[in-house]
Amino acid sequence: MFLNLQTDIKEIVTEKFIRQKLNYMHKNPVSGKWKLVNDYLDYVHSSARFYDLGEKGIYDVIHYEEAMKISAESSEQTLFKTLSSKWRNDSAETSKFPNNLTISIL
Repeated sequence: MFLNLQTDIKEIVTEKFIRQKLNYMHKNPVSGKWKLVNDYLDYVHSSARFYDLGEKGIYDVIHYEEAMKISAESSEQTLFKTLSSKWRNDSAETSKFPNNLTISIL
């Protein structure tokens, strides 16, 4: 069996591109292919409510503007420490903090 691993990875270097990708991800659950919900704001696994309405969802979200600011001021290691520390401090239940936190800035 041959596994074809094609990717369409693009480095995000502008805020406009970040907003474009966030919009795509937020609207994906209502697209014809998936149609998981009627309104993209109702998809519980999305950060759309956080960005569009300022409401906290079921996951903690760090705004991309904050991540960009931290990234510009810090090294990658410091970025990880800062974001994971903020996540711990903002979480009501720190026991839910994963041991292997992965931070992706899209």
